[in-house]
Amino acid sequence: MDYDTLEISIHPNSNIKSIKFLLNGKLHNSRGPAKLIYSESEELLKEYYYINGKKSRLYAPAVITYFAGAKPLAKKLEYFYKGYRHNKYGPAIIRLDKYGNKKYETYYNMGVLHNTEGPACHNYIHNKKRWIINGIEQH
Repeated sequence: MDYDTLEISIHPNSNIKSIKFLLNGKLHNSRGPAKLIYSESEELLKEYYYINGKKSRLYAPAVITYFAGAKPLAKKLEYFYKGYRHNKYGPAIIRLDKYGNKKYETYYNMGVLHNTEGPACHNYIHNKKRWIINGIEQH
């Protein structure tokens, strides 16, 4: 078993509100999400991936937020590695509209805004871009 404690909380209507997998008191599950959040109608709203108490997942988002009523349509994808916002292969935060189109994306390297290949922050709705390297805005 990859965890030693399973915690389930319940909404007032008796439906599941959240499920947490813990190992030694820390959120942890190397085989799937360590925390799941549900609406009162038991729709999955959010998934969190943790290793040893730190948000972390290789090659995939560590936090996935879904649109309510749209199964399963992601609204926001967040990449973390060992507790830091990080995605070696692309943006660490991606926000999507209900059609799956990007609204904005932000690049991080180990928790610091950073992108040498283009803008570190790109707002597709307003076509605004910010170039940032190692946390320092480039002008």
